[in-house]
Amino acid sequence: MTGDWRFFAADLMSGVVREEIPLQQVTITDRLKAPSTLQASIPFRHPKATRANLSTEVSMLIAARDDVVQFAGPLLDIQLSENADLLSLQCEDLWNFVRRRRLRSRQGMTYATGSNSTMIRFTGVDQFRIVEDLVAHMQSISGGNLGITVAYDALSGVTRDRTYHVGDRKKIGEAIEELSNVQNGFDWALEVGGTVDNLTHTLRLHHPMRGRQTGYVLSWDGGTTMLGMTVHESSRNRAQAFFAVGAGEGTRQITASVQDPNLLGVLPLVEASGSWVDVSVQATLDAHAARELQLNKRASIIPSFRLDPDAEPRWGTYITGDTVRVVVDDGWVQIDGFCRIIGRSITVDEDGQETSKVELAELGRF
Repeated sequence: MTGDWRFFAADLMSGVVREEIPLQQVTITDRLKAPSTLQASIPFRHPKATRANLSTEVSMLIAARDDVVQFAGPLLDIQLSENADLLSLQCEDLWNFVRRRRLRSRQGMTYATGSNSTMIRFTGVDQFRIVEDLVAHMQSISGGNLGITVAYDALSGVTRDRTYHVGDRKKIGEAIEELSNVQNGFDWALEVGGTVDNLTHTLRLHHPMRGRQTGYVLSWDGGTTMLGMTVHESSRNRAQAFFAVGAGEGTRQITASVQDPNLLGVLPLVEASGSWVDVSVQATLDAHAARELQLNKRASIIPSFRLDPDAEPRWGTYITGDTVRVVVDDGWVQIDGFCRIIGRSITVDEDGQETSKVELAELGRF
């Protein structure tokens, strides 16, 4: 089963569609708590491969499947290799721009306090409202409105203290990602919707996590639901003790140290450290350290599967964050448990045939 795919070049500033373009070998990838991407190619002498349609400064590419928008984002890279007939195109969604915008003041904010010219402070503010303020500030700056709406079903119920010094020009995307990646943080996804001619971009926040218990079982039996498998296991980042460094110098610098006593003497001792030099609240640094330990105290196992496009689950019936059961009993690969979908991708060849893949992680490991 394949969909009817159409691809468009649009003006990045206005969103106005210029024209439909014949992209080839298109791959769209969504990852949990990360930008979505599109990679594609087009013959560089094609009459629609014009500078007006394809410019890394002012062009946006849009992909729609059965009239449902699957991707929309700025064209960031174009490459023509020696003796090649095709242009290689690479896009990311608008999160790329959020990562490249900086905090300037409290302009546009509702819940922050502090001196407008030197400090932005949140005291006991729900983490979702902090995100709302950061996005509102970003879009209040002249020329900076990306049309992103923040949405959630309910407040997270988790309050945070955060202080940002204006002089540091903290990146807004980085601030949101750090807020997300602490103990008892949250999941997020930048979802594109609407129509090709009237796009919407929604930063959807989820606490404690995004996704559903799908009931899907991905069973590896050599050729039904899953057509291909890769597995990556790594202990490169494994550590059962973690040391975190925060703001300050010398004896005034805050630190946090955590370890898992259940692994001492069980696995070879490995330690890791990280720095958050703009974190001045001890509880915040403690939460960063605890989160790093939770993620990395054991080896990571990341299985990926190529799915049969004609079997369930089909593209569009699952999202990043969903939970599925994975069953593999094949030599060295022994998996039987629940995993979260942390990435999904779909590739459309020049004949319109689809290939989809999912990337998974153990529960609590992402």
